[in-house]
Amino acid sequence: MSQIIYTDILFKIIGGLGFLIFGIAQLSEGMQKIADKRLKYTLENFTGTRIKAVLTGFFITSIIQSSSVTSVMVVGVVNAALLSLNQALGVILGANIGTTVTGWLLFFKIGEYGLPLAGASAMLYVFSKDQNNKIKSLTFMSLGLIFFGLEVMSQGLKPISSMPEFLSFFHLFDAAPEGIIEFSGVLKAAFAGAILTAILQSSSVTVGITITLAVQGILNFETAAALVLGENIGTTVTAYLASLGAHENAKRVAYGNFLIKFIGVCWILPFFSQYVNLISRLSDPGIDITKSIALAHTLFNIINSLVFLPFIGLLSSFLERYINRNRN
Repeated sequence: MSQIIYTDILFKIIGGLGFLIFGIAQLSEGMQKIADKRLKYTLENFTGTRIKAVLTGFFITSIIQSSSVTSVMVVGVVNAALLSLNQALGVILGANIGTTVTGWLLFFKIGEYGLPLAGASAMLYVFSKDQNNKIKSLTFMSLGLIFFGLEVMSQGLKPISSMPEFLSFFHLFDAAPEGIIEFSGVLKAAFAGAILTAILQSSSVTVGITITLAVQGILNFETAAALVLGENIGTTVTAYLASLGAHENAKRVAYGNFLIKFIGVCWILPFFSQYVNLISRLSDPGIDITKSIALAHTLFNIINSLVFLPFIGLLSSFLERYINRNRN
């Protein structure tokens, strides 16, 4: 009997995760196809000042729902010498805020509508003869698959919350065992989040997984918040891979993306208790942990972007010296 339960859990987790990853990948690709020329035009022509660059990064990432894709686009545009390093770093700051929209989409709890949305969009895709309508249908189908995947994964994870053997594994990186925050636990959770996101190359996916685990009671809010911090670092791997073989400035963008996230996590870790207390006051995790995790993700990226915004020039100079020295 237990083997049947484990098999059911495994199948639902694998199936839900597959729908989630595929949905997010297709959603980003679909939105790019719908607004590709406009996005590139916006990226090249509306980044004249730091504020404009940040707003542009936020706008583009809010549309395509992937800071990784935005970062890769920025690396490509910089590599073509159509964007300066200062402008690119500003776009990255905005992209970091824009990617937090995913968490708020999950907050609306429309998972039960994911399957009919995917099904209806699939039928429109099959019967439509216009290529633009097919792309739009596929994009909406991807959105439905994201929510359906999370719903399936949530159902699969539900029995785990009462299984000691699984709970003992998650306690290995518990940021607050017995309700008391431990710095070593926060570091372990942040590291786990970074590694998982580096493997999956999408913070949207890992944030979705984190929220699902927390909703099922497998993760407490403190651990989820620490995981999200690490997930912000892990997502920089995609831009780094895109910069391999590119020109110096493109590589600097990738390094800058990593430093912005890494330094941001480093400076917030000593204040982690105050950070989660602030979020708890703004949104009680006991009432709606999804909202609290989404807020944690958003608040970190807004604060970090505001901290780095005045120092974009300094960071740009540092990156130029670092890359040149590394080259020599």
